[in-house]
Amino acid sequence: VCQGMEPPPPSSPPQPPGEGDEQLLLEELRRAEEEEAQLDRTIAYLESAERDRTEEVKELSKRLEAAEEVLRPLGGDGDNKDAGELQPGGKTDGPFNRVLSTAIKTGWMHKMGRIKRSWTRRFFVLHNSSLTYYTDAQCRVMKGCLSLNAGVVRRDDSRSDFHFFIDIPGRTLQLSASNELVMNEWIKAIREVLRGNESTLGTTLTRTHEKSGWISKEGKINKSWKRRFFVLFEDGMLSYYRDETAQTEKGSLSVRGGDVRTIDIPKGAPTSHNFQICTRSRILRLAADTPDDMRQWMQVLQNLIDKLLGKRTNVKVLFVGLPGSGKTTLLKQMKILFKGYTEGERLGLRSAVYSELLRCIQQLLEGAAFLGLRVSDTDAARRVSSLPLSATTVSPEIGRDISTLWKEEALQAAYKRRREFELPPHAHYFLEDVERTCARFYVPNYQDIIRAQILQRETWFDIESLFFRAVTLSGRFADRKRWGFHFSDASGVVFVVSLASYDEAMEGGENSLRESLLLWDDIASNAALRDAPLFLIFTMRDVFSEKLQHSDMVDTFPSYSGAQCCQWMREGEHEFPLPPSPFNPKGGSNVEQ
Repeated sequence: VCQGMEPPPPSSPPQPPGEGDEQLLLEELRRAEEEEAQLDRTIAYLESAERDRTEEVKELSKRLEAAEEVLRPLGGDGDNKDAGELQPGGKTDGPFNRVLSTAIKTGWMHKMGRIKRSWTRRFFVLHNSSLTYYTDAQCRVMKGCLSLNAGVVRRDDSRSDFHFFIDIPGRTLQLSASNELVMNEWIKAIREVLRGNESTLGTTLTRTHEKSGWISKEGKINKSWKRRFFVLFEDGMLSYYRDETAQTEKGSLSVRGGDVRTIDIPKGAPTSHNFQICTRSRILRLAADTPDDMRQWMQVLQNLIDKLLGKRTNVKVLFVGLPGSGKTTLLKQMKILFKGYTEGERLGLRSAVYSELLRCIQQLLEGAAFLGLRVSDTDAARRVSSLPLSATTVSPEIGRDISTLWKEEALQAAYKRRREFELPPHAHYFLEDVERTCARFYVPNYQDIIRAQILQRETWFDIESLFFRAVTLSGRFADRKRWGFHFSDASGVVFVVSLASYDEAMEGGENSLRESLLLWDDIASNAALRDAPLFLIFTMRDVFSEKLQHSDMVDTFPSYSGAQCCQWMREGEHEFPLPPSPFNPKGGSNVEQ
């Protein structure tokens, strides 16, 4: 085996002891110096990035303040130097003017998010026992509330800007003021409130409170149930503690402007006597020990909410109907009448208007091709057809292409035969005004918003002492099984029917108007709605009148005996003799009937 193998190389002479170790140490030392230099460069980069970030935040704050001076309607007296900041006791046009009338201090500050660690500008309102913050100076949307029954306020000495902290049991809120004077004023005001509220629970109960007792609550993040001692104070703060002798609270919730209702038994609830408090910042689910205890808590809570908001009555109205009946259009019209859209909301709806415009022109091009009509400007047609319906903007160049295509004889002929293919009912409105819609600084008006397809499930507004909440229920058959959740606390039902649906078919082939009749029967006979008034609203009268020109109702409903009425409507008559009926025994002319 060993034959043919080369002899091993001679071994190297042994190194003097310590010489190899010295070289290894030198290499490690050189490597450590390089790592230290790299670490110094990284630290310098991070410090530079932190300084740049601070400057960006300051610059962004200045821009936000300048923009809100222009865009946000100002409240308070005209002599207020801080734009959008109201003096305590000042008046506002919002529904929560009583929030400001009892405030100790109000103003704008930046806060650090609790979960998402980013800075957000909020309008803060300080009361005797709480600090609430809103998205606007009119206090329309409350984003959070802190109970100041116990805690500490301190400055952040590690930073050169105007940061300070509020430490309360269970949370630390980090705030940033616009300058040192504003920061010192807030720290002084909050410390005075905390000094007045620092006490044990036994001393706290000497404050005027409406009710106290044991209730089980569901956790906000960890959905587990824990038994806590609750105290409801007359200023609307609902605080809960570990037991009757606890010195600090575990949490609190402002019930001002909230809603109290019973709910189905949640998962893991310790009892079956469940109810919830729904505010604009949180939904708190509770479980009482007995039915009587639950009724007492709900009654006391609702009475206090009505008292704080001037005995406001909560009304929840459901809008029910098949898809395409016009429920969402009614909601948009009601919001325009009683609440309105802010300029920011209207700007946010531009994408919906653009989507509607593209849907109209693309479906019209497809309809023209279906009818065998060809457009001459094929390049413009190709550019317009290639745009997705989800486009967030339409350039003026594309707008000119749409306007050119709309004026072509082929598309005009296709539009006249639009009943032969699918086309949005408001196509003429959007295609006739393309230049305005595609302008650079376009802001949708109310007519654009009403005609565009905008998904809006709920809206609310105040009418004097009435808090009106309107909710639309999806008319699809698969979604009707979830309607029962809304029936229990409904104040009324508005049933919406499209008059133009008399000759339309649903996805399953059923006649749309016949399906509306069946759905109406189900709603009218529902036991959960026996005390709720029902309102029947017919929509799309203009489309109905147009359809009667070419689609007779007798073709769809052979038993219909009012063919003469359809003839009068086709001839444009708005007043015609009516046959005798229980509402009009003598017959004759009656436009209202």
